[in-house]
Amino acid sequence: MTSLKNDTFLRALLKQPVEYTPIWMMRQAGRYLPEYKATRAKAGSFLDLCKNTELATEVTIQPLDRFDLDAAILFSDILTVPDAMGLGLYFAEGEGPKFERALQHEMVEGGSSKEFRTIKTMMYSRPDLLHKILDTNAQAVTAYLNAQIDAGAQAVQIFDTWGGVLSDAAFKEFSLKYIRQIVAGLKRESEGRRVPVIVFAKGGGLWLEGMAEIGADALGLDWTCNIGEARRRVGDQVALQGNFDPFALFGTPESIRTEVARILADYGHGSGHVFNLGHGINQHADPEHAKILVDTVHELSRQYHA
Repeated sequence: MTSLKNDTFLRALLKQPVEYTPIWMMRQAGRYLPEYKATRAKAGSFLDLCKNTELATEVTIQPLDRFDLDAAILFSDILTVPDAMGLGLYFAEGEGPKFERALQHEMVEGGSSKEFRTIKTMMYSRPDLLHKILDTNAQAVTAYLNAQIDAGAQAVQIFDTWGGVLSDAAFKEFSLKYIRQIVAGLKRESEGRRVPVIVFAKGGGLWLEGMAEIGADALGLDWTCNIGEARRRVGDQVALQGNFDPFALFGTPESIRTEVARILADYGHGSGHVFNLGHGINQHADPEHAKILVDTVHELSRQYHA
C-alpha cells in the first residue's frame, strides 16, 4: 500500500481523526477557471476533452495547482455512461447535453430537463419500463465505478439529480432502491485501503435517515439542510459532506468567511465532515472567491479538531 501525502479527505469520510476539515468542490475542474476554458478550446469539444487522457489529466490537476484542495476529481462526465451504452451523446450550443437516440423515442427526455415531465410520466404510466431502465443504469454505473476503483480512484460519489422532485413513495421505489443496489455492488477496498462511497441526492434532505442505512460511508447535503441537524438525525452512521450554497461565492470575502464559520459551527467538534458546496460551483464564480473559501475552511476548522 503506497503512502499518501494527504489522506485527510479519506480519513474524514471514514470518521477518523483529522487535523482540519478537508474541502473539495463539485465541478471544481470547470468553466469558472480560465485555464480550463483554454484546455477545452484546445481539445475541440467537451467530449474530446473527456476522452483525451492527457487533457483530462491536465484539467483534473488545474484546481489543485490553484487552490489548496484536499481531493482531485478525475475529470469526466456522468453522461459518458449512457453515451457508452449507445445513446449518442452530443452537446448543442446553448442547450446543453442531448442524445441522438433517446430510449423508447418519445418516452425518455433525451436531454436535460428542469421539471422531468417525460420521465415522471413514464414513472406513473409505465413503472415496469422505468424499473427496467433504472436497473440497467444501476448495473452500468456499478461497473463504471468499479472500473474507476480498479484504475486507482480512492473514493467515489453517486449523484442523484432527481431525488428531490419525487414524492416520498417514489423516492424510495425509483431512487433509493437503485442507489442501494449500486452501493451493494461496489468494491470497497483497493490497494489495502477502504474505498469510501459518498451518496449525494439533490433535494434529498427529507430522506437522510433512509439514505444513511444503505451502506454508504458519507452523505452529501445541499444547502437547504442545516448540517448540525443532519448530524443529529444520522448520528454516527455516516460522515456528512457539504453544504455551502454555491451562490454564496458571489458575496463579499467577509460574507464568505461568515458563512464558512456558520457551517463549521453548526457541524461542531469532531471528524466526519467534508466541506463542499451544496451543488456544483457556478461557471460565473470568481476563482479568487473560491480560494477564500478553501483557505477559510482550513483556517477556521482546526479549532473543531483540537
